Amino acid sequence: METLAPKTCHALPRRPFVFAASAYIFGIAACYLFAPPAPFLTFAIAAALAGAVLFLLAGKKRAAFVCFLGVIALAGALQAHAAFAKTDGLENQMTDSDGGGYVSGFEGRVLSFEQKDEESFALTLLADERKVLVRYYGKENTLPPRETFVGARARVSGKLSVPDTARNPRCFDYRLFLLSKNIRVIVTADAPPAVIESSAASPGEPLWKAYNLIYRAKRIFTGEVRRVLGGEGETAAIFVGMMFGETELMDDETYDLFKRTGAAHILSVSGLHVGMLYAFVSAALGRRRNKRFYLTVIALLVLYAALSNFSPTVMRAVSMIAVHIGAKLLNRRYDMLTGVFLSAAACLAANPLALFGTGFILSYTAAASLAFGLPFAARYTGFRSRITGRPVRRGLLTDIYRVRGWRLIAADALALLIPMIVIQALMLPLTAFFFNLVPLTALPVNIPVIALSSLIVPLGIIVLLLSCIASIFVFLGSAFAPFAGIFSDLAGVMTQSAGWLIDVMMKFTQAAAAVPGGSPAVASPPLPLILLFYALVFFLMSDAFAIMRRGPEGMQFPKRFFAIAALVFCCLLVFASPVSRIADAPYTFVDVGQGDCLHIRTAGGHNWLMDGGGRFDYDVGAGVLLPYLQKNGVTQLDGIFVSHLHMDHFKGLCELSRVMDVGRVYVYEGHSARPEDVTEAFLENTGTDNSITKTFSENSNTGNARNNLIMNGFTEDDIVWLKAGDVVSLGGDATAEVLFPEGRNAEEYEIASQFEEDENKTSLIIRFSNDGLTALMTGDVGFEAEKAVLAAGGSSGGAVNADLPPRNLSADLLKIGHHGSKTSTSEVFLSAVDPLAAVIQVGKNNYGHPTPETLSRIADAAVPVFRNDQSGAILAKPAGDGVRILTTKRDFVSPMLRKPYE
Repeated sequence: METLAPKTCHALPRRPFVFAASAYIFGIAACYLFAPPAPFLTFAIAAALAGAVLFLLAGKKRAAFVCFLGVIALAGALQAHAAFAKTDGLENQMTDSDGGGYVSGFEGRVLSFEQKDEESFALTLLADERKVLVRYYGKENTLPPRETFVGARARVSGKLSVPDTARNPRCFDYRLFLLSKNIRVIVTADAPPAVIESSAASPGEPLWKAYNLIYRAKRIFTGEVRRVLGGEGETAAIFVGMMFGETELMDDETYDLFKRTGAAHILSVSGLHVGMLYAFVSAALGRRRNKRFYLTVIALLVLYAALSNFSPTVMRAVSMIAVHIGAKLLNRRYDMLTGVFLSAAACLAANPLALFGTGFILSYTAAASLAFGLPFAARYTGFRSRITGRPVRRGLLTDIYRVRGWRLIAADALALLIPMIVIQALMLPLTAFFFNLVPLTALPVNIPVIALSSLIVPLGIIVLLLSCIASIFVFLGSAFAPFAGIFSDLAGVMTQSAGWLIDVMMKFTQAAAAVPGGSPAVASPPLPLILLFYALVFFLMSDAFAIMRRGPEGMQFPKRFFAIAALVFCCLLVFASPVSRIADAPYTFVDVGQGDCLHIRTAGGHNWLMDGGGRFDYDVGAGVLLPYLQKNGVTQLDGIFVSHLHMDHFKGLCELSRVMDVGRVYVYEGHSARPEDVTEAFLENTGTDNSITKTFSENSNTGNARNNLIMNGFTEDDIVWLKAGDVVSLGGDATAEVLFPEGRNAEEYEIASQFEEDENKTSLIIRFSNDGLTALMTGDVGFEAEKAVLAAGGSSGGAVNADLPPRNLSADLLKIGHHGSKTSTSEVFLSAVDPLAAVIQVGKNNYGHPTPETLSRIADAAVPVFRNDQSGAILAKPAGDGVRILTTKRDFVSPMLRKPYE
């Protein structure tokens, strides 16, 4: 008998477009991660294309298809390379050495208006098919009404700048964020932008008039909601946020509440909202499904996208629904997975850098999770036919299988729960990566939240229509006032109903937030592991793997093995990219702006901070320190050292202590006479005064002063008082040696506290020793303190013995005192320390720091100097007998984002 060998199949894989779109996305991401040169990409495209042609001629279709995927990936990388390299025309006017410049009379259409606070706002102008961000710091009443501003042509003059890249390792990259929105230049306006042509006066541009009308409708809705529910109330802010994704009216605490419970997606218009709108419109238009119906649905969805400023999440949902409608019109079966990748590819073809927007990543990952997860879950859950093995539809359950009672209820409940379970489970890694928390209560809280949202969003649509109709009647004149009143009253009833539902929803989220350990804080997982998780999970859930698994074991095992090995290799290769590096150096001089902060990381896994920056108008602790630590694997500190109690050194630590366990607090012993200056350091809205002691004493005589003070996350029992000669063990061989100031007796401390001795003169000087490197932190000391610490080698009981040699101050790293002030870092002090490198912790300031005099002294000593304002965070690692310096802008940012002057 003749044995027939199995016929080799040369057919293309199922869903070829999914493979092609995946290759395209892979190429864009690879360009950002590894920055391949454009000539190499061009040559590689030609080689892959030639290989595809040769394989086609040889009849090897699958090999040719793989080559074509390579061509698509390389083309995506080349397109992304061109998008990164593209410059805005305004950049030609940037003549300053640091990339700054000035523009006069720049014109564009106003796309959006965002009020930052009472004295600042931001506009997005569209000109010549590119966007420009305009900032203005001034009074809001100097602007024309928003209703006439959006959609108008405006003229602006001001300073030019390029958005900054990440200032600290793995932290928020503002340049990449704006590039994902096609914005490359920022204009800081000298005066409010001038309207030179309103949207109503543009007969040749009807789209802008329509855009303005859409914005007016949104403002009418917002005004109605605030009128009925209270202008300053959170219920109104949540309602507006749910409808249009705008959280401008919402306070940070409310948004944080939704974020910690995993329900923040409700406040950003997402696919869920678009799906609700689709269902509502379908129900309102009836069951007839013809071309007119589908075109009406598409038009209404595009209108809603315009109301939400065409956010990526909305555009993803709208485009997927458009693909679904297209399949219906062409009598083709709709495949959700193909729809997801078709939508993503279309969006990226217009702007490949949109891939790096957080909204884009979260939205498409959630959609892909459903596309992969739901069919996979259907294989193992629900009622299935014993003949075909396929899931049984609900109608067949009741008509043929006679399923009744609790079994039918269980089937319905399971059908509703599975999508939420899939989303919550598969989105946990990204939630941990972006938001540094794991909302364990997300599933139970999202069940009522989504159910209530399915009622609130349709009510919002009705309120929008009724309030707009009422405004039209008002515009027509007093004769139509009764009609305006009727529609306004109806809108008010609907708004009140939605407000009640929102209050109920808030109760659920507040209850979930009150659960102990409901949303534990976590460090961001490494980027390669995130990619590996999704690559493996999606592959294991795919139909391709299911087909492999069913085949003959001898034939299919190598395919499965090599496919998985290739995925693992590609994901782990990301470890070689600068953007995936973690700040694991023994010393990191964190960029906190105009202030000091040193992160000490020991080999045993202990983490310490000395100083933490601080600004009177910004929460540096929660906004800078907490993200930096969590993004780099730190969820708690062993202790914090405080050089002195000035705002730009201590306020950030106070703020950090309220959101993270900071361990023990090490402070100069002189403050033991007034420990409340440490534990109750800052007023909630402190002024520009740089002295905490003065701020406290001026307010402590009032009866309610203590109620106005923000209590820190530590108490007097957590404080350790330090003076010269003390040594603190940091874990293992790492130590912190206090060199200054000298100790005094209790009476001297009491007298000093009454006379409010200058904090700078008593800054702690500490020499850290860690992993073979020493770092000298000097706070804000001046020449007088430097001289004192040099002479303190023979001190005894506070008296200086000049006959003994000065104290050894040598260190590998020197933090330049007082941000480079001209009264710090003398030649003698520099010579005594003899550092291998110097660091100036400074941000943009009006003090003139660092001064030319100080920079000249450092240059004369032939010491290389690194600055936070120029390089971002600065990291120091041991390298043989020397030190290796890494900077965020050079070593932790993709080369594709760098400018020539950086």
